[in-house]
Amino acid sequence: MATRILLADDDPTVRSALVRAAAAVGAEPVCATDEQDALGRLAAEEFDLCVTSMHAVLEAGRKQPVLMLTGDSTVKQVVAVVRAGAVDFVAKPFPEDLLADRMRHALTVTDGNQRRTAGMLLREHPGIRLMLERIEQISDSDANVLVRGEPAAGTDVVARLVHASSTRRGDPFVHVEATALSATLLDSALARAKRGTLFVQEVGELGRALQERLLRSLHEPEVRVIAATSRGLAPRLRDGSFLDELYFRLDVIPLEVPPLSASAEAVEDVDLPPYGVDLRLLLTQLEHRLIGQALQRTGGNKNRAAELLGLNRTTLVEKLRRRNVA
Repeated sequence: MATRILLADDDPTVRSALVRAAAAVGAEPVCATDEQDALGRLAAEEFDLCVTSMHAVLEAGRKQPVLMLTGDSTVKQVVAVVRAGAVDFVAKPFPEDLLADRMRHALTVTDGNQRRTAGMLLREHPGIRLMLERIEQISDSDANVLVRGEPAAGTDVVARLVHASSTRRGDPFVHVEATALSATLLDSALARAKRGTLFVQEVGELGRALQERLLRSLHEPEVRVIAATSRGLAPRLRDGSFLDELYFRLDVIPLEVPPLSASAEAVEDVDLPPYGVDLRLLLTQLEHRLIGQALQRTGGNKNRAAELLGLNRTTLVEKLRRRNVA
């Protein structure tokens, strides 16, 4: 069955751009011209994704991921959109290739992952509030940013918030995973991010040659770099495997993503049986089951499976190696 995307916007020019972006990702576009039309289609038909600027549609579109178009990309507005259930957002006006990239990403997100993405950042957590205030404070800055946070803490969402609140918000946001990069892919990503933002996930996993290439790019003001690390770079700086100059050029604006302990809510209603449990065995079994489901859902694609699990690819491959799975 063809992938179907509901495109709900009252501006015919925007709808035309949405149709072209949907075609670029190989999806069947279905247009709605107003809220009533969109809500009727959502109630009567099945869609893999909804792209809309209508808040009523966002609130109703719970059966599929919702990609929200917003003309106001301030941090407060973006937070409100994601809290309302959007899996991602695109600021107007938008380049069509950027919109197509966001559609591709949103189509990989399941309902469960949508809840995780929204919840990981938007709890009433004092650390989160401080971080959002910090992002607002740096909105006029064009300096590079180094984001530190645990795996699955939402460093990619933080990077998008930084970009969306910056002066580059109308230009491309390009997300790359350091563990999957080659020199050719890095050069391509830098070219696509021209005048915009390049986000490098797990920057500490870059080899020396790619570190040097990224460092050279930082001398070119056309691209802003936001890098993220879940392990910290101090050990690699000490042993010389990460370039000091690259670190100092990335860590101009440091951002810390607080640990959210996202699994706590999922288990708060579980009671310990009178006879006890083998917790280590249960956790191992759960991990194996979720990894298996992620690989099955992504057709064996380890990069996408790692994203669904909130891991970097290297960690997932190591877990598979321990299970003797290729």
